Amino acid sequence: ARFLNESVDASFMEAKVDSVKTCADIEPLCSYFPLARAMCPETCGCSNPLSRLFISSSAFGCPEACFTSEQYRARLADIRCVERPPAELSADPVWTAWAEQFATE
Repeated sequence: ARFLNESVDASFMEAKVDSVKTCADIEPLCSYFPLARAMCPETCGCSNPLSRLFISSSAFGCPEACFTSEQYRARLADIRCVERPPAELSADPVWTAWAEQFATE
């Protein structure tokens, strides 16, 4: 699936509004719908630099405040600056989620 424009995004979410009760209901949509990220940034992983989101910028729905939060900065500071071997990457669910999203763009 590709990122959709805001009008399509809004139409989709309006059609699903009756089935959405919590952010947990929106979580499966986070990788594809910027509006889902804007509505539920924590659930979608906007505050985690190692979330399953391949693109997590404010242009794709994540609030700018997520990137300047103490939590985001602390997680970013904890990331080691090392390249991981291919076998390790292919076993990592975050890496495979990024690869899937990249392949659909």
